[in-house]
Amino acid sequence: MTLAMMAASRLVVALSARTLAAVDVSLTLPRLCSLVALHTCDPVSRPRRLPP
Repeated sequence: MTLAMMAASRLVVALSARTLAAVDVSLTLPRLCSLVALHTCDPVSRPRRLPP
């Protein structure tokens, strides 16, 4: 089970690296950290409308 999880993790990293390499924009470490932080945050819900 552990070996399968590690293999799956390596596959995800490899696919991510290939995808990022295909993008024409330079991705710096601070940008990558920001994207990871945004991805792991809960979605922001819209405030409910107050009744009139």
